[in-house]
Amino acid sequence: MARIAHLPPELGYATVEARAQEVALRDLLRTGDREERGYVIVDPDAFDSISHARAARIAREEGLRAEAFGNAGRWRFAETVIEDVTSE
Repeated sequence: MARIAHLPPELGYATVEARAQEVALRDLLRTGDREERGYVIVDPDAFDSISHARAARIAREEGLRAEAFGNAGRWRFAETVIEDVTSE
């Protein structure tokens, strides 16, 4: 995969794919449908270049928290959660 030449590695953008997935995740967190308890539910397979900890950090930047409890293989984000995921 190609590196993004103009972005320093400390920003966490190791590949063009990772950057594109981060942009897509941010958009989903901002505009995604919320289920009845207020969670935005995300399939982590769609964001395989982003770790759960990185996704938690992105969610915090968007004003949400990543749920660490009872996810059943999915990522859940909301304004209030039972147990926060530690972000990187």
